[in-house]
Amino acid sequence: MDVEASGRAFDGWNDFLSRNAFGTFFQTSFYADYAEREAGLKPFFLRAEENGRTAGQLLLLKGSRAHGLLANAPFSRATTKIARSLLPAFHWVYGPVAESEEAALALLKKAAAVSKGKIRECSPHPLEQFENAFTTAGFKQKKWGTFIVDLSQSEEELWKNVDHSARKLANRTLEQVEVKQVETEGEFKEFHGVLNENRKRGKVRPYRYSPLLWKIWRESGTGAVFIAREKTSNRVLAGLGISFFNGYLNEWGAGTSNYAIENHVYAQDAIKWSVVKWAKGKNFRFFDLTGVNPNPQDEKENGIFRFKEKWGGKLVEYSAWSLQ
Repeated sequence: MDVEASGRAFDGWNDFLSRNAFGTFFQTSFYADYAEREAGLKPFFLRAEENGRTAGQLLLLKGSRAHGLLANAPFSRATTKIARSLLPAFHWVYGPVAESEEAALALLKKAAAVSKGKIRECSPHPLEQFENAFTTAGFKQKKWGTFIVDLSQSEEELWKNVDHSARKLANRTLEQVEVKQVETEGEFKEFHGVLNENRKRGKVRPYRYSPLLWKIWRESGTGAVFIAREKTSNRVLAGLGISFFNGYLNEWGAGTSNYAIENHVYAQDAIKWSVVKWAKGKNFRFFDLTGVNPNPQDEKENGIFRFKEKWGGKLVEYSAWSLQ
């Protein structure tokens, strides 16, 4: 098994992912483009070949141990580039994407070599975990989980699986709001404003304004942003980003406005069910609610678990891994 590394995507990179049931947006060249241009991360494309054909791939991203502190700060792209030289740390999401345990192991060993063992955190696809390969390659394990909605069910089955209280809230709220896809940058700015209201309530640093990811999603057909707009006032009450590739959806930043919270308008519930129906109509395969602690440690984690649990998905436990 031969493994090559390159700073640019190999020919056919996204095609290979689209042929593998476990290829997601997080391993595409589109995500690498976003990570490099927006976050200042450096991508490494690893490809395993056997007898002249691709057997597996891994998108490895180089950042820094200070990335969490630098993200969304002024000049973060420039400071991240400096920090990744001084305090390098590597990670990836939902990889490797491989046809066999052998190919996965070869990619993990190459990632360890390229990073010089400085892999801080990475995660396999929850439905293709390659646990033996990670263990053999010397990675350390941390339990994690996510709820995944199986979209092969009928719409009636999907609705029946939603918690009774969530069904009531979604129905009631859909009478108050219109859920739609963001089509203009003006609408995206409204979504961004709601997202930052949400972050300020949680006492975390607001996001810098950038429509780059939304534009990449629109141009490549790999994602969308949904908003809930109140019918009477026309104000945006909530929003949710989703990426999709190869029939697999992941939710991204979710935000609810202060107005919606204060007036008990459950706009996020309306969006969630609307996205499930929309994805079902597109014949997508799975909707991944993107991460929960299977053993919540505080009230915040408990709240996240309860909200994601009520949408009828299956709790899939998997592991986050590191070499540090």
